[in-house]
Amino acid sequence: MASQLITFEHEGNWSKALEYCDLLVRSASVQETESLHGKLSTNASLTSNVYDGRTANWKYCKGLMKSLQNIGTSHVLDVYSQGLMANIGHFKLDSEFTELQYEAAWRAGNWDFSFFSSEFTSRSGQYSRSVCLNENLHSCLRALHEGDFDNFHEKLEGSKKALVLSISNASCEAAEFIHSTIFKLQILSHLGLAWELRWTSCMLKKDGFLKHVKNIFGPVIPSTAQVVTSIQFLQ
Repeated sequence: MASQLITFEHEGNWSKALEYCDLLVRSASVQETESLHGKLSTNASLTSNVYDGRTANWKYCKGLMKSLQNIGTSHVLDVYSQGLMANIGHFKLDSEFTELQYEAAWRAGNWDFSFFSSEFTSRSGQYSRSVCLNENLHSCLRALHEGDFDNFHEKLEGSKKALVLSISNASCEAAEFIHSTIFKLQILSHLGLAWELRWTSCMLKKDGFLKHVKNIFGPVIPSTAQVVTSIQFLQ
């Protein structure tokens, strides 16, 4: 069943992938419940162990989240994610789970979302602040939505630098990783263009380069011609 799930995900058949993930999550939960029966004294500790990030069940939970996201069931995904976090409040932070949460948030336009509670931020060693595309996208898109010049450009430039650094340290054989990173850089470049289309800001020529200044006149709706020209420029 696990091999069939991989096939469905590769083919983009997310409805079938969702069905198989659901079956695998249920199956893994039953198996672990039986194996842990008699060893644990409370239901709370049972839940914590059954849903711990080190188990196969946790892997299928994330697969289920991916499937829900890809078939467009944002509300169901949000409810399911909240349920997971409520049941596994003491789980070891998982960067993939965090990225799924942030991707769901920016796709739904949930700009108030923040994964890190006070309980998690104090555990700096539990979460690697590496290049997390969806977390960075969420921050950039929120700043774009609010017209926050400083946060937008700080996060955008920081993300680009981190991605370029990751490519420079990659092996020549890591073609898939390099291609994926270039694709991420292209996404960030599009975001930079979106800022120029959405917010009218002054430009100051200094030392031969165009420099932004924080004199923003307000949001605008770009014309069709501007959008078409921008798309052609990026191609």
